[in-house]
Amino acid sequence: MPKIFGKVYDAETGRVIPFFAILVETPEGRLVAQTLTNFMGRYEIEVPRGTYVIKFRSVFYEPVAVKRKIETDTEINVRVRPIHL
Repeated sequence: MPKIFGKVYDAETGRVIPFFAILVETPEGRLVAQTLTNFMGRYEIEVPRGTYVIKFRSVFYEPVAVKRKIETDTEINVRVRPIHL
Protein backbone atom coordinates (compact mmCIF):
# COMPACT_ATOMS: atom_id res chain seq x y z
CA MET A 1 0.00 0.00 0.00
CA PRO A 2 1.23 3.50 -0.71
CA LYS A 3 2.00 5.92 2.11
CA ILE A 4 0.95 9.51 2.63
CA PHE A 5 3.59 11.30 4.67
CA GLY A 6 4.86 14.75 5.49
CA LYS A 7 5.08 17.46 8.12
CA VAL A 8 2.72 20.05 9.56
CA TYR A 9 4.09 23.57 10.11
CA ASP A 10 2.79 26.68 11.84
CA ALA A 11 2.31 29.24 9.04
CA GLU A 12 3.37 32.15 11.25
CA THR A 13 6.42 30.73 13.02
CA GLY A 14 7.53 28.03 10.58
CA ARG A 15 7.85 25.56 13.46
CA VAL A 16 6.66 21.98 13.18
CA ILE A 17 3.55 21.09 15.19
CA PRO A 18 3.45 17.88 17.25
CA PHE A 19 0.23 15.94 17.90
CA PHE A 20 -1.68 17.47 14.98
CA ALA A 21 -4.59 15.30 13.76
CA ILE A 22 -4.60 13.95 10.19
CA LEU A 23 -7.70 12.22 8.84
CA VAL A 24 -7.90 10.49 5.47
CA GLU A 25 -11.40 10.25 4.00
CA THR A 26 -12.96 9.17 0.73
CA PRO A 27 -14.50 12.02 -1.31
CA GLU A 28 -17.86 10.81 0.06
CA GLY A 29 -16.66 11.39 3.64
CA ARG A 30 -15.91 7.83 4.81
CA LEU A 31 -12.96 7.73 7.23
CA VAL A 32 -10.17 5.47 5.91
CA ALA A 33 -7.31 6.23 8.32
CA GLN A 34 -6.19 8.71 10.93
CA THR A 35 -3.05 9.56 12.86
CA LEU A 36 -1.24 12.30 14.77
CA THR A 37 2.03 14.00 13.98
CA ASN A 38 4.97 12.96 16.16
CA PHE A 39 7.24 15.23 18.24
CA MET A 40 8.96 16.36 15.03
CA GLY A 41 5.66 17.29 13.33
CA ARG A 42 5.91 14.29 10.99
CA TYR A 43 3.17 11.85 10.06
CA GLU A 44 2.85 8.73 7.91
CA ILE A 45 -0.26 6.74 6.93
CA GLU A 46 -0.65 3.71 4.66
CA VAL A 47 -3.78 3.73 2.49
CA PRO A 48 -5.08 1.70 -0.45
CA ARG A 49 -4.66 3.35 -3.86
CA GLY A 50 -7.44 5.85 -4.54
CA THR A 51 -8.59 9.44 -4.29
CA TYR A 52 -8.79 10.93 -0.81
CA VAL A 53 -9.43 14.11 1.09
CA ILE A 54 -6.67 14.52 3.67
CA LYS A 55 -7.81 16.72 6.54
CA PHE A 56 -5.47 18.44 8.98
CA ARG A 57 -7.15 19.54 12.24
CA SER A 58 -6.41 20.98 15.65
CA VAL A 59 -8.45 23.11 18.05
CA PHE A 60 -5.84 25.89 17.90
CA TYR A 61 -5.45 26.07 14.08
CA GLU A 62 -7.66 26.62 11.05
CA PRO A 63 -8.50 23.30 9.37
CA VAL A 64 -6.89 22.43 6.03
CA ALA A 65 -8.16 19.85 3.50
CA VAL A 66 -6.23 18.55 0.49
CA LYS A 67 -7.73 16.29 -2.19
CA ARG A 68 -5.23 13.95 -3.88
CA LYS A 69 -5.15 10.82 -5.98
CA ILE A 70 -2.78 8.43 -4.20
CA GLU A 71 -1.11 5.81 -6.40
CA THR A 72 2.42 5.77 -4.94
CA ASP A 73 4.07 7.14 -1.80
CA THR A 74 3.05 10.81 -1.64
CA GLU A 75 4.51 13.62 0.42
CA ILE A 76 2.09 16.30 1.62
CA ASN A 77 3.48 19.08 3.81
CA VAL A 78 1.10 21.75 5.06
CA ARG A 79 1.31 25.13 6.75
CA VAL A 80 -1.62 25.88 9.04
CA ARG A 81 -2.71 29.24 10.43
CA PRO A 82 -3.30 29.65 14.15
CA ILE A 83 -6.73 30.75 15.35
CA HIS A 84 -6.42 34.03 17.23
CA LEU A 85 -9.16 34.43 19.80
